[in-house]
Amino acid sequence: MKKIFDLLARENMCVLATDAGGKPHCSLMAYMLDRQGNALIMVTGKNSAKHKNMQANPNVCVMVDTRASFDKDQDENIQALTVTGTYGPQDPRDLMELTRAFLILHPRLKPLLDQEDTEFFRVHINSILLLDGPVESTFIELD
Repeated sequence: MKKIFDLLARENMCVLATDAGGKPHCSLMAYMLDRQGNALIMVTGKNSAKHKNMQANPNVCVMVDTRASFDKDQDENIQALTVTGTYGPQDPRDLMELTRAFLILHPRLKPLLDQEDTEFFRVHINSILLLDGPVESTFIELD
């Protein structure tokens, strides 16, 4: 379990898959892990396709991987983490704190965070599948 949450805390980019009326829709997203470790926090425009998709169907899938930091000269495996989860709006009372924390991790997203129609949201983690190289896998279902 520690290996999984270390990976989630270390990486900060993912692919978010939503349902676009029965067809998959993928988006490259910046994220941060919430303090409790049971949700990923992301930000998007309220008029984006992904936001509309999540409003219609809150079930999502997220993939986080280590290919960007992979060193082929090291004796290590690329790790890929698939998270199934549920979309939920973020409590607006946390907006200032979230904005500060998000900008520390993702300063290049300031223009997005400055827009009026931007919204933070949470992906509550339901299950996690860690692939550690081509063969080894670990599956965890959370309550």
